[in-house]
Amino acid sequence: MRFFKPLSWIIPFLLYSSSYANEAVCEPQGVIDVNQLKARVIIVGETHGTNEIPLFVSGLACSLVTENRPLMLGLEIPVDEQIPILEYLKSSGMPDDKMKLTSGKFWHSSMPDGRSSEAMLRLIERVRLLRAAQKDILLFAIDAGDKDEPILLTENETFWPGWRDSIMALNIETRLQQYPTYTALILVGNYHSEMASRRFEETDIHPMAERLSRYFTTQNIDFSTTGGDAWACDGPSADKAICSPHPRRARSSLSKTKYDVIVPLGTISASYPAAIGSQ
Repeated sequence: MRFFKPLSWIIPFLLYSSSYANEAVCEPQGVIDVNQLKARVIIVGETHGTNEIPLFVSGLACSLVTENRPLMLGLEIPVDEQIPILEYLKSSGMPDDKMKLTSGKFWHSSMPDGRSSEAMLRLIERVRLLRAAQKDILLFAIDAGDKDEPILLTENETFWPGWRDSIMALNIETRLQQYPTYTALILVGNYHSEMASRRFEETDIHPMAERLSRYFTTQNIDFSTTGGDAWACDGPSADKAICSPHPRRARSSLSKTKYDVIVPLGTISASYPAAIGSQ
């Protein structure tokens, strides 16, 4: 298990606006030696709703494409949003383009859990700029869409909770088979990035990362923090959840799960929903 220097370099970039006219195409991260990331699949496990983790992934993507590695960036966004994403990547990134991108159901959920944050929108914008600069990078949505939702066979059926991980793994595998020379960089919640199965209510749950590791060389990245806050919907139940910045305790990498790289982030901060009306 390897530890790297804190991300003190990252703080000045947290306040940049959605205008990138005077910026370089991308800023490589400086905490991981990308030569140590040889796997076909690199999975980053996040706490949803922070500024720091999508920004780190932006820097890691920059580092990888700078090393001339063709890259596919997969985000935990429903596949229903793939067409708006592709249209945005071909756009000029103007405010109207951003409004079109964030007009869908995902961005206006009544329970915005941090995956539809301003930081995620900035990450998508970074990919647009890389593509405009002729960098070999693709962006794809990996999460289950509306049509993937299981139909219950009985009124009292409780559906197996591992279905989303199996669908995400299949979506990623499909892209890996389609683009055999590309590295996949995947950003998901840290539960899906685990490399070991869990026991849940008398059934085994196999996280997406563990499923992919059966067929592809896979490395995963986790983070330690000194606390802070993240945008989340927390509460005793779904109908009582409050969506807002919530405090997060200091954490280290999960002791029961194997991670190949641990990055210390320092203090994390909440990233608000990107779309107007999603709060």
